[in-house]
Amino acid sequence: MSSCLAQAQLFIGNSEGIRIVSGTTFTFDGLVMNPSSALNILNNTITYGSTPITGANGSASIARVYSFNQPILYDGVLRINYFDTELNGNVEADLQLYYRNGILWQSGASGSVDQSLNYVANTFAINFEGLTASQLNSVLPLKSNSFTAKLQKNAVHLDWTISENEKYNFFTLAAKTDNQIWKNIAVIPAKSDAGTTTYHFSDLELSFSTKQYRLRLENWNGKITQSPIVLVTNDKRFELLSWNVNNQINLLFKGEKPKNVKIFSSSGQLVWKDATSKYNYTSQSLMKGFYVVVYVSSSGELFSNKIIVR
Repeated sequence: MSSCLAQAQLFIGNSEGIRIVSGTTFTFDGLVMNPSSALNILNNTITYGSTPITGANGSASIARVYSFNQPILYDGVLRINYFDTELNGNVEADLQLYYRNGILWQSGASGSVDQSLNYVANTFAINFEGLTASQLNSVLPLKSNSFTAKLQKNAVHLDWTISENEKYNFFTLAAKTDNQIWKNIAVIPAKSDAGTTTYHFSDLELSFSTKQYRLRLENWNGKITQSPIVLVTNDKRFELLSWNVNNQINLLFKGEKPKNVKIFSSSGQLVWKDATSKYNYTSQSLMKGFYVVVYVSSSGELFSNKIIVR
C-alpha cells in the first residue's frame, strides 16, 4: 500500500491493497469505516474535500465530502466526524449520512448523531462512491458535468464544469470543421481543486461555417469518458462593402438586409441615420476621421464596423 497526504487524498495501490477485517476500524481524515465483513480496497483513491454539495431549494451538505475513485461494496458502520464550523447551515440534530452510487445522492433510512462528539453514523449494506452528511429530506443534486461552446466576437468560447474535479488528470478538446475529420486542438491539465470546478478555452480559428466540438475526460485511473458533441455556426448573415467618395460613406450589404443603419463619430455622437431596410446606403458629407457604422438585424441584434473617411 502506498499513501500520500496531498490535498487530503489517500492512494491505494493494486498490488498492496487494504484489507479491513470484520470488527476493525479504519479511519481517514474524519471518515470512519467499521465493516461487518472483510473489506478489500484495491486500486482506489479516497479524497476528502471541503466544498459542500448544493441542491434544490437551498439544500446543501456539510463542508465535508468524501469521494472514491472506484465504487466500494460495503456492509457495516460508516461514520463522519465533523467540526461545528462545517455544518454549513444544517440542523445538527437532523443530520443523516448521504451516499452516492453513480449519479444520485441518497440518505440512509436511519442513523445517529452525537452532538457532543460531533459525528453522524449509520449502518449500511450499499455500493457507494461518495459520502457526505446533510439534514433529513435534503435534495442533493445529481452528479453532472456540462460542456458549452459559444461564438462571441473573435473567438469560440468553450466552457465546461466538472464535478469531482479531483478525480481527473487532464481534458482533451477536439474539433471538426464542416466536413473535415476530428482534430485535437488543446490538452488542458486538471486543476488541483476538489469538488465542482470550471474550465475555459478560447478557440481563435474562425475559418468555418459550422464547427463541432467534443471534450474527452481522463481520470487518474486512465478511464476515459467523452462529452456530448456541441455545434457552433459562424453566422455570416451580413457582408458589408464600404467606400467613401466626396466625404460620403457608401454602404453595400450582401446577404441579409439591415433593419436600419446609423453612423457615429469617434466620440460617440450620432451623425447620420437611415431607418429604411435596404441593401444600399449613402450618407451625407462627413468630416475626415473615424466613424462607426451600426446596423440592426431583423431580429434586433446589433452589428458594427469601423470606417475611415479620408
